[in-house]
Amino acid sequence: MSIMFTYKNLQIISAVPFRDIERYFNEIDAIRNERGAYALGDIEIWVDPCEVSAFEAFDIPRHKITVTGDRDAAEKFLTAFRLRFLSLGG
Repeated sequence: MSIMFTYKNLQIISAVPFRDIERYFNEIDAIRNERGAYALGDIEIWVDPCEVSAFEAFDIPRHKITVTGDRDAAEKFLTAFRLRFLSLGG
């Protein structure tokens, strides 16, 4: 898979519900380790809740997905994650 996005930092903000993130991690065999990150090959994936957005009337989940380890593997993971949950309003 080629990298479609550029990442200054190896992190993104996601509005995907945590249960869907966990389900995806199970699908790709990312295993939660003793430090609370998800291990996948040469990377660790951290999922942390973010502050509530400016639209407090809406219950929109927000998580910061941060990846550490091999940069190439991290960028491929982030791109795959974004594409997996990409929605065009339908």
